[in-house]
Amino acid sequence: MELMRITAALVALSVLAGCADSDRRPSGFQAVRDAARQAFGPKISIPAPVITRELLDLLTGPLLQLTNPDGSKAQLELAARRGEEQIWRTASKRIVQLRGGVLAATRGLENDLISSETIGVQAGLDAAVHKNEASSATRKMIFLDGEFAQIAILYECRIDPIGPETIEIIEKNYATFAVQEQCERVSDPGFIAAPKQLDNRYWIERDAANTVRLSRQWGGPGLGVVTIEQLSP
Repeated sequence: MELMRITAALVALSVLAGCADSDRRPSGFQAVRDAARQAFGPKISIPAPVITRELLDLLTGPLLQLTNPDGSKAQLELAARRGEEQIWRTASKRIVQLRGGVLAATRGLENDLISSETIGVQAGLDAAVHKNEASSATRKMIFLDGEFAQIAILYECRIDPIGPETIEIIEKNYATFAVQEQCERVSDPGFIAAPKQLDNRYWIERDAANTVRLSRQWGGPGLGVVTIEQLSP
């Protein structure tokens, strides 16, 4: 029954958007929020609506989707952009910061990633995608421990090109270049549950923006390994 209500809400949203002027098309959050509200009414906890390509085609703003290790999903809207730095925000005001598609910080999560040096990794991704070259980089990730002290953790990483891969995201195919980042921890994490090895993957479009269309990255002990997909545009 609830699935039918979601579908009806999305159809209603499509009809309304089709009747509106182009400059009044819904942003990512507005479309998702309105569909959920129509489907479920004024509940305290509103399940996320089913995201379809038809819905995504109605959006004017970028929309990111984060999938947690347990399979739960969250949609994030682009809140700010400064060069290659992007600030993405959930409806509950939790923040994910990406720099060139690489996870750089989080806010509002357990054991937040306060900051991460990403310049070396970004350069390695660029060399892999455009020159098919392997490279190395040092990652310095700073987390908060249980007493809100900042703990720096160092990783030595190797970045290797994998090759062209076509991926599908919500009923649409993208031509990408896959890159692997394998890291070894070289510092004492203290009381932070930081793994000895990291295995991050990136699927990058060879466009002017080097769009990281899909990635799987470790974001910290509270976040774990998450899947990040840019759904729109």
